[in-house]
Amino acid sequence: MLEDILNFFKVKRPAEIKWAHAVNNKDKLSKAMENDSIMMIEGDISISLKTGELIMAHPPKIESDLTFKDWIQNIYKKNKGAKLDFKNPAAVSPALEFIQNNKYYDIPLFFNADILKGPGGESPEFNPIHFISECNEKAKFKYSYLSIGWTVGYSKKNKYSLEMIDEMLNLAEKSALPVTIPILVYLIPDSWTNLKKIVEYSDYTLTLWNIREINVGENLKNYVRKVINPDKTFIDLIDATGQSISIY
Repeated sequence: MLEDILNFFKVKRPAEIKWAHAVNNKDKLSKAMENDSIMMIEGDISISLKTGELIMAHPPKIESDLTFKDWIQNIYKKNKGAKLDFKNPAAVSPALEFIQNNKYYDIPLFFNADILKGPGGESPEFNPIHFISECNEKAKFKYSYLSIGWTVGYSKKNKYSLEMIDEMLNLAEKSALPVTIPILVYLIPDSWTNLKKIVEYSDYTLTLWNIREINVGENLKNYVRKVINPDKTFIDLIDATGQSISIY
């Protein structure tokens, strides 16, 4: 539950939680571990073509100097939270089983996949029902969250349609875990009329995210402050150097 995660981090609202994004190599992980202000570590889980083991890499990168095992072990030892952003459906079951078998589940854990085609996005690799069912079966821990999103393009001309929202909400009802829905922050102004349905008619939270190649300007920050409820929103935003951005 959200209250459990807030108590874990000793914050009053999810927007206060500080994130490290795309922690997919040893150097980034070391820096995130040494930074006491960072609470949640987000990383991309893929499968090595050379060894077949779980690694931290975001396609098109297919290799890494950091394995999933080392990644989650370090996060657990530092008592931080982890967002597992799955890039390959075949990685889900072994990752969840590793957490279960090693009892790494008494920290906040977000289990994320892009399960639907979104604005400007490609067809997802994940079967939505199968991903949700796997998490329901193997990831129902005290601090677990299901994070389900859309594949998206990065053009600011794209927007989330009401049909996309309704399809996601119908799937979210199948989750046995609390749900957060990731939203590409650049698309909020043109999509808010539709997006607000998520928080107005459900207990779900939003997770705002971005890519560092596109600046999050002051106009966008001001708009986000105006429409987004910090009590129901996680903020996983980074600047051009990869550092966490504060909105509130």
